Amino acid sequence: MAEHPQVFRTLDGVDRNLETGDILICDGSGPVAIAGIMGGENSEITDTTRDMALESAYFNPLYVRKTARRLGIRSEASLRFEKGTDIDNVAFAAERAIHLMQEISGGTILKGEQEFYEKKEPKMIFLKYANINGLLGTHIRQEEITRALRSIDLHVKEEDDAGLVVSVPHFRHDIEEAADVVEEISRIHGYEHIPATSPVSMVQPQKKTRKGALLDKIKEYAFASGFYEVINFAFSNEKEIAALKIPESDKRNRSVAILNPISKEYSLMRTMLAPGVLKIMAYNLNRGAKNLRFFEEGKVFFRNDQGHPSESRALCFALTGKEREYHWRDKAKEYDFFDAKGVIEGLLEGLRIDMTVAKGTEPFLHPARSADLYNAGLKIGWIGEIADDVLKVFEIEQTIYCAELDF
Repeated sequence: MAEHPQVFRTLDGVDRNLETGDILICDGSGPVAIAGIMGGENSEITDTTRDMALESAYFNPLYVRKTARRLGIRSEASLRFEKGTDIDNVAFAAERAIHLMQEISGGTILKGEQEFYEKKEPKMIFLKYANINGLLGTHIRQEEITRALRSIDLHVKEEDDAGLVVSVPHFRHDIEEAADVVEEISRIHGYEHIPATSPVSMVQPQKKTRKGALLDKIKEYAFASGFYEVINFAFSNEKEIAALKIPESDKRNRSVAILNPISKEYSLMRTMLAPGVLKIMAYNLNRGAKNLRFFEEGKVFFRNDQGHPSESRALCFALTGKEREYHWRDKAKEYDFFDAKGVIEGLLEGLRIDMTVAKGTEPFLHPARSADLYNAGLKIGWIGEIADDVLKVFEIEQTIYCAELDF
């Protein structure tokens, strides 16, 4: 493992910032590869390479996955090792690789090998026959259960009338407990042979909260106005925030960072709904849909003055294209600012919320076709045409009108 933070250049010529604890493959002079992810430029095979030492190893999937995600590398090696490989096949894999190298390139195999391997005993799991059929709601016979397990290399080590002990091979990283083995039995037995039954439980009527009733009313209005609901991940990234040119003093620029993001595209919790809606509009526009009306309701997240996460709800509307599809008799007009404004006015009027309109100040909107929305002197949202330079970032070539409300 890396004993201290350091910079290491990988095969693709990129300098990687390693942290303490990252697994490295080293020779006598230092690291030559990031284990299970990518080799180093200093050990690259070239046209002048004559001698080569081969290493075959098993790496902890958790460490490989965490390091690969942090470094932003998705290599063939990381895809394999982060899912877990078979530790019992490491020696065979090395012998096979050496054989192919010698057969294809005509190299000479030298004697000598060194093995560092602490043999691990296979995991043993005990199952009761009654629990198997109890979980599945079936009446599978004992011999069918043992036959199903042996067919997928889950060897039965001990067996009696009550249950059996199953040996789990090392390549089955997905089997951790008895329920996992029962799932394998159901898969081999056939899901179509498991009877469908309804769960028996007491159903208590739930009283709708005031907030839930309000959300239902908002969605009913949106559907009646011809909008389709979209649902995005509650994640964002620095590129989207930079594209919207949000000032540093604005709370929407105080994002909550995710410690273990699934990718760099989802490294922050979102502070606005509009970027996600714009991405969905871009997806649909690129596939030939030109007249779109979308809305999204969801949570947004900020860092407060103490640096702690806080959350609130927001509502976003977006529309582009024409009011209706082509008709031979008359020509449908393009959506404009007043169409979007009318949607928001209709919503707030139905909710009995007073709204005043002031000159728009949002940097990501067209200055002449935008407005800020206020209630009792407090800004509750914005509305307007998305600026051309912002549309370019989202790869949109069509005018889009958008509005977002805090509530």
